Amino acid sequence: MREVREKISEILTRGALPRVVATRSALLGLAATLSVLPYFHSLLWGLAQAQTSITQTGLWQVLAGQAMLLFLVCFLSSMAGLAFAPRQGLPGWGDPVRLRNELGPLVLLGLGMAIVSYVGFDRWFFPMAPFAYPQTAFQALSLPFKGALTEEVILRLCMVTLAVGILKRPWAGVLLIATLAPFLSLKYFRFIGIDPLPGDLLAMQWLLSFGANVLLGVLFVKRGLLFCMVVKFVYGLKYGLILLLAG
Repeated sequence: MREVREKISEILTRGALPRVVATRSALLGLAATLSVLPYFHSLLWGLAQAQTSITQTGLWQVLAGQAMLLFLVCFLSSMAGLAFAPRQGLPGWGDPVRLRNELGPLVLLGLGMAIVSYVGFDRWFFPMAPFAYPQTAFQALSLPFKGALTEEVILRLCMVTLAVGILKRPWAGVLLIATLAPFLSLKYFRFIGIDPLPGDLLAMQWLLSFGANVLLGVLFVKRGLLFCMVVKFVYGLKYGLILLLAG
């Protein structure tokens, strides 16, 4: 039976050891979950300020439930991505040596994306939903890690990897996820009570989301997850600027 399991693992993952994949996925899922908790806390408490029927105990229960669900999603996403990326010929994590040599362009790309996003969307959306943005320095510092870990694990490591495997073409997988990713924002806007979003802002949000996911998707299939994480971390620093401007 053990030989059968090892043979199946070799066929599916081209030698990726299940124990190694599971351990790394658990650690990555835990890190991703912890990075999101400050933002979840801020968002839930901000939404509850006008709803006196919601108790503190109820909020903590929601937070715990969301954290457990997020860990499961990130763990499974990591498992899928780390296991199947080698079979699809994708770089997976990427080369750390090459990453060090290309940090400059990655930082510039992240800064460029942050500036375009702020000018085209955030400066208009912030007055509508200030509670959707960080309220403290700690929360602002956590958001770059949230973007780099949680979002990239789910969208790039998992979804792009699976899409490439299904469509058999890296560019097709990147375009599919870039097209689907903006739909994920609709549920978020409904959750925070901004539904429908004004048409011009909705169009801009979709355009920015599609463009960013194309860029990051191409970076993932060409270079690997670590490269996307650097770009997303730098991009997430914009929330610190927004907090300073709001103060």
